[in-house]
Amino acid sequence: MKIRIPLFLCLLIVSLSHAQSGFDRHAMLENIALNVVLPCHERFVQAAIAFEEATERLASSANLAKLETAQAAWKTAGSSWAHCELFQFGGLEIMILHNQINKRPNLTQIANAINSDTELSSAFIESQGSSMKGLAAAELLLFSEQGNDAVLNQLQNERQRQFLLALAQNLSAKAQELVAYWSPTAQDYASKFAAADGADGSTKGSINMTMNQLISLLEQINREKLATPLGGTEAGGTARPETAEAYLSQSSSERIVANLEGAISLFTGANGLGIDDYLDSMDQGLLASQIIDQLDAAREALQDLGSLEDAVVNNPERVSQIFNVLKNALVLTSVDAANQLGITVTFNDADGD
Repeated sequence: MKIRIPLFLCLLIVSLSHAQSGFDRHAMLENIALNVVLPCHERFVQAAIAFEEATERLASSANLAKLETAQAAWKTAGSSWAHCELFQFGGLEIMILHNQINKRPNLTQIANAINSDTELSSAFIESQGSSMKGLAAAELLLFSEQGNDAVLNQLQNERQRQFLLALAQNLSAKAQELVAYWSPTAQDYASKFAAADGADGSTKGSINMTMNQLISLLEQINREKLATPLGGTEAGGTARPETAEAYLSQSSSERIVANLEGAISLFTGANGLGIDDYLDSMDQGLLASQIIDQLDAAREALQDLGSLEDAVVNNPERVSQIFNVLKNALVLTSVDAANQLGITVTFNDADGD
């Protein structure tokens, strides 16, 4: 006769067996918080400040040299943010901050604000919804399909420059809010994150959140950042390069590369304890290596790809290959690793504003 064990008891048994492995989960989470997440946000602050400074110079008087400097600073800030994009831990407050930093913009609302009599400042941007602020909104004013001459022509409008500067100032402020949220000298979410190690058998602890964010990012990259511009999950659909994340700046590949670098850093704990070490303590070192190898292979392939916007039109088979590599990484992470770690996989498409 087969004996059926209740699910909650199965989870408890898994949790206890993990606790008895001798692996220090608290130390792993502390390392992730202080040596992966916090430094990533600190680097983003520096990139956001550099973008703000370049935008200040452009706002004073627009010329090609200042525009190109601001564009380069924007791209650096975008890649810096993409490193941190998956660290959406901490509930609604953090979800809102993430949306304010990078959400698809509303061109009509932005145009209406520029054409109004409202004073354009960081405070004004702060009062608006997420679709009128952040990196994606700034891209609309810094880049054009018609080239930099068209951008400079638009920036002769002083209110265009004022709105762009207000966006950059607000972006810098949001970046600093994120650092304060994690910093031990401010709100110190890092300590709360490390303390929720799941040692009590909870399926809602930080390890669960960490793996779910990693899984969610990989799903987002494949579904939204690769498959949609490709025209479907396989090569052969009608390419839609205009749906790529950073289409106007032609920097979507760089964004995804940075996403994957952030994912690898999170999984490996950078130079300290990471999820890979936790799996290794369960005699699952091979699984951990397979996940890292797949993520790294996709990262290298994207670096060699060049412009994603061009590739989905002229080399869709190569984009499809990258999609499949990441699909393998997603299965290894969401099924194999999740089962070994005893976590509950959830997908949350909720959106904050």
